[in-house]
Amino acid sequence: DLSAQFHQTATHRALGQVQEASGVFLAKRPGMMRWAYEKPEARLFVTDGKTLWVYSPSEKQVVVQDIANALTSRLPLSFLTGNCNLATDFDMALVENAGTRGQPTTRVLDLKPKQPEAGIARMLLEVTTKGYTVEKTTLFDAYGNTTAIALTQLKLNTGLDDQQFRFTPPSGITVVTPGKP
Repeated sequence: DLSAQFHQTATHRALGQVQEASGVFLAKRPGMMRWAYEKPEARLFVTDGKTLWVYSPSEKQVVVQDIANALTSRLPLSFLTGNCNLATDFDMALVENAGTRGQPTTRVLDLKPKQPEAGIARMLLEVTTKGYTVEKTTLFDAYGNTTAIALTQLKLNTGLDDQQFRFTPPSGITVVTPGKP
């Protein structure tokens, strides 16, 4: 399992906008993940590998979907939850002189999906040579938009409880299930 603080920077090329967010990221095999956004506003994305819950406290609503129906691309989730095989799913290249913030113990991998994927044209991974953990992921889409996610305070194998990958809506919250009446 894995836990970390994250800082996300999304650049929308056509709109000329940059949006930043931060929070806590948890992941556990098989397929469990939790993104708890704290800034700029609280928002929670949780999956136990089968169901995806998207909770917005400000909207007093949770959207509940089967994970297979919720995603336009399987690669981001499978990568983040450790269920991805880089050699099988991507063409890979080591980027020389990639500007890794002066960190001599960081390497950058340039990954291009072998099969076309909605939303991912390319992905850069900054990986430490000590422990081979991912410090930063930058996703590029076909429209020139980027999403960079930097991980800090990374902890591995701490015994995360499976309950952290399930969500029970608080009372008074509207539950929305797309495709169901």
